[in-house]
Amino acid sequence: RNPNKVLAVAKIPEAKTIDWNASLILVLDGINDPGNVGTIIRTAKWFGVQTVICSEDCADAYDRKVVQSTMGALFHVNICYRNLAEIIDECQKNDFNVIGAAMNGDSIYNHSKPGKNVLVIGNESHGISNAILEKCNDLVTIPNNEIEQKVESLNAGVAASILLSELTRLS
Repeated sequence: RNPNKVLAVAKIPEAKTIDWNASLILVLDGINDPGNVGTIIRTAKWFGVQTVICSEDCADAYDRKVVQSTMGALFHVNICYRNLAEIIDECQKNDFNVIGAAMNGDSIYNHSKPGKNVLVIGNESHGISNAILEKCNDLVTIPNNEIEQKVESLNAGVAASILLSELTRLS
């Protein structure tokens, strides 16, 4: 089944300032696939995230595939493209704990730091860039069933969903 053919013209909204009182901010580091960006934005909105900060090399949040996969959530989340090294420093100055999603991190289910968090999701192939990885206060992973592991990793959108669910549960 295909969606109806609809055309809309809209002005891309200006990025708002970051709400330093938020409990959770999402950062996307080099997510290239528009479908993943859209899925992540939609999921972020589901979990109450108001701000998604993208690295300058992320897929365009206003690409038609992103717009379609957000199912309207795009227009209810503050999306901004920034230099991530600078924005991470700013987040830390505003008392945010910066949590990176990494295969070698500690289990998200053992993470117990409620409060203001920034979750960083890295590139589909290479993960979080080294410059940003070094700035993370904590690294977390989603543990797998090591006995039957037949896949290398989770899709970025799936990983973001699980991590956002757990972090919002903690806050």
